[in-house]
Amino acid sequence: MTGCFGCWNVRGTNLRPKQEEIKNVIRSNNLSLFVILESQVRFDKLQGVCNSIYGNWMWISNHEYSNKGIRIIIGWDPEELVVMPVDSSDQVMHCKILFIKDNKRFFASFIYACNYHMDRRRLWYDLEKHNSIVDKLPWLIAGDFNVTKELIDSTAGGSVLSRGMVDFNECMNNIERQDLNKNGIHFTWNQRPKKNNGVLKKLDRVMGNFKFFEEFPNVFVNFQPYRNSDHSPMVIKFPIKKKFRIRPFKFVNAIVLKDDFLSTVAKIWNTPIEGFDMFRLCRKLKMLKGPLRKLMASQGNYSGKVQKCREELDRVQLELDMDPFNCEIQNEEGGYCKLLSKPEKKKRVI
Repeated sequence: MTGCFGCWNVRGTNLRPKQEEIKNVIRSNNLSLFVILESQVRFDKLQGVCNSIYGNWMWISNHEYSNKGIRIIIGWDPEELVVMPVDSSDQVMHCKILFIKDNKRFFASFIYACNYHMDRRRLWYDLEKHNSIVDKLPWLIAGDFNVTKELIDSTAGGSVLSRGMVDFNECMNNIERQDLNKNGIHFTWNQRPKKNNGVLKKLDRVMGNFKFFEEFPNVFVNFQPYRNSDHSPMVIKFPIKKKFRIRPFKFVNAIVLKDDFLSTVAKIWNTPIEGFDMFRLCRKLKMLKGPLRKLMASQGNYSGKVQKCREELDRVQLELDMDPFNCEIQNEEGGYCKLLSKPEKKKRVI
């Protein structure tokens, strides 16, 4: 088992479908830390959104630098990690992270860069200044840099580096950072391709310094399909063991509408159990878990359909990354995105 971090530009995190996709990425990858970029959440809504996404995790944000919605939110599992804020600005949050179980620590910077290259120069200056603080300690940098590094990182073509690309490369050379080993999608940002007019770019990266590679030689990043966002989730995997957790049983209200619900409950409830009343009650409730899970699976359930849609969308987006101008794949991808973005229609049970 590995320790995993996630980082994702999910613009419009106020929306329930976006929150559900974030929670799915956290659950499916068994993450212990997740960073939301370009959330656009207002400060008065921040507590509610973070409670919905992170649950009992701890979290921090750079809300003091965000006038039109919060740009960076960091949430983590306090049983696995200690996260200590070091410094922040409108484009970056610097912190120090400790793995509690292994007592390993490193610096981490999570970035959501500005669109205009002149504004990004403040970020490059900030990183170079922070480099002197980090010195020779392990340092991880991850996020949306809003600029490509090389010409092959864009389907728009071009023969020369832009001013923004030159600034970016100069900064990375000055602080001596390089990309982590990676797999998955190459073009991490998409301007929804339609009729060959869309653009795909690699704007999201995860990098480290020499000391980071020395301390974590097997770490790598997986760029996953972007689903209902325009950016790919970045999942950073560390070779650190995590404690196995048993998933709790969850009762879905809609199950009472199933045809066989009452007969399933009656069959278990009529089973003779000897002992005190409280013991018999608890025993029967435990015995119900298996049959109720089978009932949901046999008659179909909303979460299963959503998961199937996610898998199909992942497949299509991986194909689109390899063949960006295929109109057939573009149309198929748009259909799955629309389907996945539909909010769940909940049935009220009285």
